Amino acid sequence: MAGPTIECSIPYFKRALEELLRSIPILNAGQTVISWGNPHPNHWPREVVIIGDTSNRIRTWTAGHTQATEEYDVVLKVNVTGNAINPSADPQNRAWKLANAIESALLEWVLSPTPFAEGDWGYVFDVDVSTASDQGGLDETSRDATVTLTLHVRARVIRHG
Repeated sequence: MAGPTIECSIPYFKRALEELLRSIPILNAGQTVISWGNPHPNHWPREVVIIGDTSNRIRTWTAGHTQATEEYDVVLKVNVTGNAINPSADPQNRAWKLANAIESALLEWVLSPTPFAEGDWGYVFDVDVSTASDQGGLDETSRDATVTLTLHVRARVIRHG
């Protein structure tokens, strides 16, 4: 006998995040690849934003176990590839510029009255960049830089059925 079900908000959030990333003008100029997970290219594109792993998911039940608050972290990697002639600072500056545009778009959403992602499963009600860091990049054949953003997400999921 099947009882009420509850879904996880993570895939819904990642889908909405991908749509948001595609709507950011600086990322939508045609040279930035946006991918769920590593796109495994033969050659890294000049700019790539990877929607990465989820960690630290916690679900707290409320309302007689009919609703739950989910909190989790999603990693975003912003990688910019330069060439061996340009200084390493060039791709790093560009990666931070793209990361700042992503953070600004997320802040704009948080300040709007519309949920980031919603459906009969529930809704995401808050996202913030909890940490940011940079490192040498992913492509070992050229100069590149990766900025890693950790997004802390809070969502409400609802039992239905």
